[in-house]
Amino acid sequence: MYKVMIIDDEKSVRNLLKLTVDWKQLGLEVVGEASSGIEAINIIDELRPDIAFVDIKMPFMDGIEFSKIAIRQYPHMKIIVLTAMNEFEYARQCVGIGVCEYLTKPIVRANVSEALKKVTADLDKSGIKNHDDEKEKKSDKMFYGGMGNICDFINENYKMVRIIDEKANFPISWLNTQGYCEYSLYLEYCQGVSTAPTREMVEGTHGHAVLEEKFKETAQPSTFQDAFELSKEEEILSREMFVIDTEDGIRGFIDEVRMGPDKIIIIDDKPGNRAYPSTINQVRAYCLAFKNMIGDDNRTIIAALRQRGTDNIFWSEEFNESNEQNIKYTINFLHRLIDDKRDPIPTKNPNKCRKCRFQSYCEEKAI
Repeated sequence: MYKVMIIDDEKSVRNLLKLTVDWKQLGLEVVGEASSGIEAINIIDELRPDIAFVDIKMPFMDGIEFSKIAIRQYPHMKIIVLTAMNEFEYARQCVGIGVCEYLTKPIVRANVSEALKKVTADLDKSGIKNHDDEKEKKSDKMFYGGMGNICDFINENYKMVRIIDEKANFPISWLNTQGYCEYSLYLEYCQGVSTAPTREMVEGTHGHAVLEEKFKETAQPSTFQDAFELSKEEEILSREMFVIDTEDGIRGFIDEVRMGPDKIIIIDDKPGNRAYPSTINQVRAYCLAFKNMIGDDNRTIIAALRQRGTDNIFWSEEFNESNEQNIKYTINFLHRLIDDKRDPIPTKNPNKCRKCRFQSYCEEKAI
């Protein structure tokens, strides 16, 4: 059977689609759903759908942005856009990026079936094989966000500043780099200086991948919405969760999120066991983005730093109003650099300069 995924911020639409179609008769299976493009990205590598119903307007990442990313990484995927009548001009932006069909709301059973017959015929012609994979037994308390192919693609292509909802948006990891040396951010992302990764960077990437694969052995894919609702009753755990905050202009992948009925712990893994202002800023920014994504929720949010590959949480704090205001100030300070309203600040620490991979390109080094 071909795999189908439904991505729409309205649960009623997702449920209606699931009930409208005789999926088995068409040789199809609904393997997952998501309420936004961000949620879909967090699970699509695990589900690997052949067909995706995608709403054109969704929070955080709309259907067009999601479709561009998904089709570029999975060219065989057939996307059926869901759009309201008054959004048709908006939907036309999808022309040329690989969208196969358009369906207008309210959904009509005959139209859905006809669209599915067309895309399954295209899949048959292209030689894409049906999926009859065995379903592995997974833990019921661990949910997988996934840092597979499509998330790797995002990591590579979203390193730069992006304009999202008419505001500059930068990776949260920049806050860590800023604390090390802000001038290195300027060289790499403003001047386009490219250098080989350091040994620490390579080891860090490998360490993340090892932890991710180990986690996937017992975790199951889930939408953020489902995992979030379940966490109000019992503790659940998720890794590599993609978060985006369009209001504050930040985005990134959280290493680990532990959600329970009373509190939510945001964990960022680090190679050592010492908390620096820059690493604290980074995990505070993850907390801010997460808080803005979940909306009204009374649970306490805890920011934590953990030594990579261990259970050693060597620093933690409650993400309270004071910490929120402090990190907003730091984020806005970096936005002023991005908006060319101030100059980059180089480090005055010669030890940092000696280890810096941009040393030979830097005119502001302290050695």
